[in-house]
Amino acid sequence: MGIESKTFAWLSRAPNAPQYLWRRLWMAVHLGRKRLTELVELSLGRFSPELVEDALGKALRRTPSPATKARRQLFAVALELLPVGAGLGFLRSNWSRVRSDRYARLFAARWLRKQGSVTMARGLLRNVDPAEQRLAAQLDSELRTLGSELAMPAAAENEPGGGPVAYLLAQALPFHSKGYATRSHWLLRALVESGWPIEAHTRFGYPSDRGDWVELDTADRTIDLVSYHYHPASRGYRHLTLEEYQRAAVDSLVATLETERPALIHAASDFQVGLVGAESARRLGVPYVYEMRGMWHLSRAAARPGYYGSEHFELCEQLELQAARAADRVLVITNALRDFLIDHEIPAQRIAVVPNGVDPKAFTPQPRPDGVADQLVVGFVGTFNRYEGLDLLIAAFARAHEKRPHLRLLMVGDGEHKAALEAQVGAHGLGHVVRFTGRVPHSDVGRYYARCELLIYPRRGLPVCEMVSPIKPLEALAMGKAIIRSDVGGHKGLPGAVHSKDDLDDLARVLEELADDPAKRQDLGRRGREWVAAERSWSSIARIVGEIYRELGVSSR
Repeated sequence: MGIESKTFAWLSRAPNAPQYLWRRLWMAVHLGRKRLTELVELSLGRFSPELVEDALGKALRRTPSPATKARRQLFAVALELLPVGAGLGFLRSNWSRVRSDRYARLFAARWLRKQGSVTMARGLLRNVDPAEQRLAAQLDSELRTLGSELAMPAAAENEPGGGPVAYLLAQALPFHSKGYATRSHWLLRALVESGWPIEAHTRFGYPSDRGDWVELDTADRTIDLVSYHYHPASRGYRHLTLEEYQRAAVDSLVATLETERPALIHAASDFQVGLVGAESARRLGVPYVYEMRGMWHLSRAAARPGYYGSEHFELCEQLELQAARAADRVLVITNALRDFLIDHEIPAQRIAVVPNGVDPKAFTPQPRPDGVADQLVVGFVGTFNRYEGLDLLIAAFARAHEKRPHLRLLMVGDGEHKAALEAQVGAHGLGHVVRFTGRVPHSDVGRYYARCELLIYPRRGLPVCEMVSPIKPLEALAMGKAIIRSDVGGHKGLPGAVHSKDDLDDLARVLEELADDPAKRQDLGRRGREWVAAERSWSSIARIVGEIYRELGVSSR
């Protein structure tokens, strides 16, 4: 064992007395960022966040100014690992030290912006170099727009053009395959099959402005009858102010579409896509439809304590409403979103509910594969976000498994909460009966559904879950699987067994009842597939959208 490893081992085993904590953290700085991170995580498991915050502050103040790298490591690890409230306390206690270091200023300003504190972030910056000037310009833009609107041309008389419908998307296949891209593709395909001339255009900058896209050719292509046009750019929304992005994106889209004016512009969430669609439609003189699939700032609020109601939260909600008010028609995926818009004075006659759907021909019941006949496999397929309630799922599974050793849990997907869930499984000693697959191609999802007899969707009782509906439960129902769902508003109307949201005892009860009743599981699966085929096929969803197009003067082939 090297000196570094021996030193870290000693620090990890050192007495837990709080008064010694800052010294241990200070010593860990000199072992490198990885070791410091490990020790802070260990400390947060032993002490309160406030005590760890105080110790990190003392360690920072006792690190001499010339030791720039060490100070920056302490600072970065503190903000990355401390809970938001403790992180803000750490910043306030060390404000002068933060302001005196360019790296710390930028890091802290970006962190504060992420938490929604735009004014506080702007107050840190001194505009002494291009990076600070660029971030300051973006923050100034957000503060200017907060409480007002992005400027755009006044609405004028419009009429459909002779070209295909231009469907604007924030992300798309093959670069992303989560629920947003999946809904887009299946709806587009159903519209094409119904005779509607329609082509997809990704937002300005996509996919090159994302950090999580796979390096693939960005040339336009056709996927399953759907024509996709991608618009990568060297500088996207991450590098531009709100006004700069709007101007660049509108100019680019209008230049692409003006040769053959589209029949209309149909833009899907979020407001960045919607506002570009609105202004482009006004410049081209064609109708504009905004499809509000969710409230992405509500999703952020579910993951970031303190973000709800912040300046950035209010800005996002304000711009979502501007995108909706500018539209000739607004499509929403739930009645809860419809009610939200009506409460904000958008006329009910301009709003239509266009729920999520599924293709019952693509997701069909399949025989269970060999090797699982003596097991009861329950599962989850989707993104591992905190608001999905997957910690409840694992805890309920642990209870059910105590008396049912044939139970297995299959977790299909990836996301920010995966590491915590894996740790929870380990703490329960269930690693031998729980499998995490990681992200799988959408084309392979069916075979994972086939392994399961029961799918569980225990979404938390948070605003985003009350207002927005997921697409994955529909796939499970189409596969003829029984589902258990929480009673949040976004799940309203889905067939299946229901448990009270945020209630571990009730989820465990329902899981145990279905685990012991194969006849009920089979009946729920059969009725679920019948409901999906009758109520939620993409062809029926496409008919709703097609009727809205006709109301705006557009004709199919």
